[in-house]
Amino acid sequence: MKSLCNSSSLTTSFDSSLFSSFPKHCSDKSSSSTSRLSRIGFGRIIPTKFEVSCCSSKTLNDLPMDISENTSKEIKLWGGRFEESVTDAVEKFSESISFDKVLYKQDIMGSRAHATMLAHQGLMTSSDRDSILLGLDEIEKSIEAGKFVWRTDREDVHMNIEAALTDMIGEPAKKLHTARSRNDQVVTDLRLWCRDAIDNILARIKSLQVALITLAKKNEGLIVPGYTHLQRAQPVLLQHLLLSYVEQLERDAGRLIDCRSRLNFCPLGACALAGTGLPIDRFMTSDALGFTAPLRN
Repeated sequence: MKSLCNSSSLTTSFDSSLFSSFPKHCSDKSSSSTSRLSRIGFGRIIPTKFEVSCCSSKTLNDLPMDISENTSKEIKLWGGRFEESVTDAVEKFSESISFDKVLYKQDIMGSRAHATMLAHQGLMTSSDRDSILLGLDEIEKSIEAGKFVWRTDREDVHMNIEAALTDMIGEPAKKLHTARSRNDQVVTDLRLWCRDAIDNILARIKSLQVALITLAKKNEGLIVPGYTHLQRAQPVLLQHLLLSYVEQLERDAGRLIDCRSRLNFCPLGACALAGTGLPIDRFMTSDALGFTAPLRN
C-alpha cells in the first residue's frame, strides 16, 4: 500500500520503497512534524499544537465513585442480535468498569483530541465539537467530585463516559466514535496511563536520589562496616554505601525511560484493524496527545 492513512482508496500492490521512507523507530522528539511528514509522505501538516493535560497518579482506590448495579439494563454494544438483556452472571463476567474506571482521565483526553481532529478534517461540525468538549469537561468534573455513577450494565469506562455524554448532549455525542474503534481507543488510553505512571515514578525516584545524596553529604567521612554474606567484611564510607543505592535507582530510571520511549507512539487511527477510508489526520491526534508519532503499523 502506498498510503497508510488519509486516503479514500487503497491499492493491493506492495511498494517495497515504503519502508525506506519511514523514520527510525525512536525518532527524536525535537524533530518537527513537518520533517516527519516529508519523510513519510502522508498526512497533513498541522501548524498548531493542541495542549491536553492528564495525570495517572491516582489509583483505583483513590477514586471516590459509586458503582451502580441496580439500574435498568441496556442492550450491549456487542448485543445487537440479542432480543433480551444478558443474565446477571454474564454481565458480571463481562464488565470491567470495576477496575478500568481508573483510565477515565486518559479516555476523556483521547476523546477531546479525536473530536478536535474530526472537526478540523470536516468530519464533524465545529458546533458538534464544542458540544462534545463541553460535555466531556462536565463529565470529568463530575468524576473528580465523586458524583459520577459508574454503571456495570455499561460494562467499561468507554461506554460509561460515552453513554453519559449522549444523555447530556444528545446526537453530537454519537458522532464522537467516527473513525475510531474500541480497539485503538483502549490501547491509546493504556499507553497514556502508562506514560503518566512512568513520569510519576521517575519523579519519585529523583526525589529519593536527592534524599540519599543529601544524607551522604551530611555524613561526610563517616565510616561504617561493609557486609558480605551477613558478615562484616570491610570498613566503608557511609557515603559510598548510600551512593550505591543512587546508582541502582539510576539504572531503574533508565529502564523506565527506555520503556516510555517505546510506548510513546499513538495507536489512534488504526481503528478496529487496518485503519479507515475517512480522511483523518493521525499526526494531529498524535501531536495533541503528546506522542512522538503515530504507530506505523
